[in-house]
Amino acid sequence: MIPREILERFHFTFLIRHPRYAIPSYYRCCIPPLVDRTGFNPFMPSEAGYDELRKLFDYCKNTGMVGPKVAGQNPEADRADDVSSPTEGNIEICVIDADDLLDDPEGILRKYCKSIGLEFRPAMLNWDNEEDHEFAREAFEKWNGFHDDAINSKDLKPRQHVSLILLRQQCLFNKTLTTPRRRKCRKARRRCTKNGRRSMGKTRPT
Repeated sequence: MIPREILERFHFTFLIRHPRYAIPSYYRCCIPPLVDRTGFNPFMPSEAGYDELRKLFDYCKNTGMVGPKVAGQNPEADRADDVSSPTEGNIEICVIDADDLLDDPEGILRKYCKSIGLEFRPAMLNWDNEEDHEFAREAFEKWNGFHDDAINSKDLKPRQHVSLILLRQQCLFNKTLTTPRRRKCRKARRRCTKNGRRSMGKTRPT
């Protein structure tokens, strides 16, 4: 629906997140008590946007708006100190996994800035001031209830563990699973509650 001449003006970045984490988070916004704020009812899996994102990525790649070079996969370029702007017709394929960003925010952001031709500044990882908070509140006002954690945050630093809240979100979404799977989820939640935190390996999408 958007003319190609308009799409060509953008440098696309595809931010992905594993459905195991993204879908429960979305589902939580479609049931009480958050649904009273979000107004998203009922829960519709098709609105998660995975199909549309893949179609857009394939279109950009197949029509030459991105690629064939992949950001972060050129060791010689990564060792260079200068900031190089992408040249016309050679826009990198830039995909950022949310897990990678949470594990190494500075490293991923440095590579991202290099990909888009922007100078990295450490201040990009911190927004602990009233001006930035006010900007975030206004920008996300129409998405009330969806981005509370982001709005109330003040910086981006490496995560240390998967929180109990995230585990509970996954268990809530798993209510429709078979009985053995539900039992396994309950056991994991009890271990997390008992230990205070629980290390979990990162699952990569296939």
